[in-house]
Amino acid sequence: MDLRAGGRQETTASGPVEEFGGVLTEIHPSARKARALRICLLALVGFGPLLWLDTFTLTLHESVKSQLWLRDFLDPLRDYGGLFGEALILAMAFALDPRRRRGIVAAAAGVAITNLLTQALKISVARFRPEVGAGTFAFDVPWMRIFNDERRSFPSGHTSSAFALSVFLATLYPRGRWGFYLIAAGCAVTRVLDARHFPTDVYGGALLGTVIARWVIARERKSCGAPATGS
Repeated sequence: MDLRAGGRQETTASGPVEEFGGVLTEIHPSARKARALRICLLALVGFGPLLWLDTFTLTLHESVKSQLWLRDFLDPLRDYGGLFGEALILAMAFALDPRRRRGIVAAAAGVAITNLLTQALKISVARFRPEVGAGTFAFDVPWMRIFNDERRSFPSGHTSSAFALSVFLATLYPRGRWGFYLIAAGCAVTRVLDARHFPTDVYGGALLGTVIARWVIARERKSCGAPATGS
């Protein structure tokens, strides 16, 4: 069977199979709908308990500020969600893995879309960052003072980008998927410890990045897929 660097749909004895970036994945008939439903339920259920954590982390920030060794240790995880770190990772993957280049280009586009939507949400929600000290439910007027970084807490941009990138990498390199997700989770933790975000901010960013990445992957597979005419 000929593998291409884009998306492709095949049919095997066990059922339909799709390819993204040179990686074949078996499709289950109700998998996409079930996954979308799980994400929606997580979004609704998960925010509730995290609202309590938002208040708890306000006291945690003061004690963490003095633990410079911890912040130095976690800084590389934070950089995983930064634009430079993501560009470097994708550029290296593009250069070293010609077989998956189409998937890597789709990943770059997905991360860019994630960043744009994240910034739009930040301006729209206008939530003050924890470091401001205004409390957990402090918001400004939407779409005012858009360049004021103090009012751009929700959602976390580093976290949304980190999870979007991890979803793409986990799809392209399935054997390392848990490592990619752990790094993204570590990036989210650093944003809370740095008093840049509340737990609900990073949770929302994780959901946003995951949903956008899954959407881009689905569209890439659909646009490039073609039923197999033979083996």
